[in-house]
Amino acid sequence: ARGRWAAGLGAALALTSASAMADCTTVTSQSIAFGTYSALSGTPIDSTGSVRITCTGSGLLGADNGVVSISAGSSTSFTNRTLVNGGQRLFYNLYTDAARSRVFGDGTGNTGTVGFSAGGGLLGGPSTATVPVYGRMPARQDVAPGQYIDTLIVTVTY
Repeated sequence: ARGRWAAGLGAALALTSASAMADCTTVTSQSIAFGTYSALSGTPIDSTGSVRITCTGSGLLGADNGVVSISAGSSTSFTNRTLVNGGQRLFYNLYTDAARSRVFGDGTGNTGTVGFSAGGGLLGGPSTATVPVYGRMPARQDVAPGQYIDTLIVTVTY
């Protein structure tokens, strides 16, 4: 069976958990939180999180293969995603790799998606794939103090 699952990602970049139909039954995440930001620091802030997909295949070779994509959020492009606090914006981005060389997106505009394989455990039992998400907030952004939030949509297609 093939399906498509989407959930909101927000409040300090935390994916909400929900159930999906067909073979992939659960999608959850580990939050991406950048912590306290100082405009005086010359070092970018890196953080990591993940998207976990649990699937059940039909037998030992019945794994579900799929793709994870992430929306641009409150930004109008993937170039600079933005965390928002009123009219203030704090730039950040998400990446598909630890080197932070490819923006995690929906496959358009030179962004990348990440494939996964899950399910097909012993006798078709469940198994989980973990897709890492790497975040980076550039240094030296002059913004007012406060809590900055973005809301993204994570889509799992299988």
